[in-house]
Amino acid sequence: SYYDFRYLATPLSKAGVRVIRINFPGFGPTVRPRDFKYSQINKANFIVDLLQAIGVDKVDMGIGHSMGAAVVASLVTTHPNFASSYALLASCGTRTHQAMIPFPLGQMLGNALDIPVLGKVTEAGLKVFCMVLGFNVGKTVKEEVANSQRVCASIDFECCAKNLRLLGDKKLPVVLGYSLNDHIVQNAIFDEISSILGLKTLSGMATLADARGNNADPHVVYDATTRNSRQLVFKNGGHYLQKFHANYIAKALLEMLNNL
Repeated sequence: SYYDFRYLATPLSKAGVRVIRINFPGFGPTVRPRDFKYSQINKANFIVDLLQAIGVDKVDMGIGHSMGAAVVASLVTTHPNFASSYALLASCGTRTHQAMIPFPLGQMLGNALDIPVLGKVTEAGLKVFCMVLGFNVGKTVKEEVANSQRVCASIDFECCAKNLRLLGDKKLPVVLGYSLNDHIVQNAIFDEISSILGLKTLSGMATLADARGNNADPHVVYDATTRNSRQLVFKNGGHYLQKFHANYIAKALLEMLNNL
């Protein structure tokens, strides 16, 4: 939801960038129609339809976090010329990540949410599970936890891989952000995404003296540029690097925007 980007939006807006934060159906105050399916393609189409409705036919950068990064990456397939560059923060990859309970079970839970009575029980259990993972469930609105499970259950990893390959083949500018202590997305998935995009893996960045972080920021482990793309790897920040490293990430995004 728009809430995920409240910290990152501030330095970007102060720099004169127009920032449009979007609530997907069923998140924040946006109501989910009962027939809305949470596929990456449907959500990418939702983004474009919404923006075009307010007079925006093209964006300089699409920014996505976690599952939202998979949606933003889908724009390269659904609307190839809509975004000039991309920022994928703590992105999911081409397979299940470590926080996903066995994926078939996750899909079953997603389906159970739409069954009377059983859906309420399932949602209550999911809230407990999310709290264990460190999510602030108290900040969510009605059905947001349940809808998050629907999102996880509907993700198409083949579609994710296709979109990442297309981004890499087109050599579009990408800022790829990650924290080494991410408790949801493991290092191997970051490496896989990097490789598909034609960027450096963590071990590859370790061999480059000019990628070993900014001495002015002790939280930065690697800051590597490959062609027109950039990788930001932080020591900490967990899954919410855009909260804890908002200023550093915003500076990198602004530099990319200025070079478009």
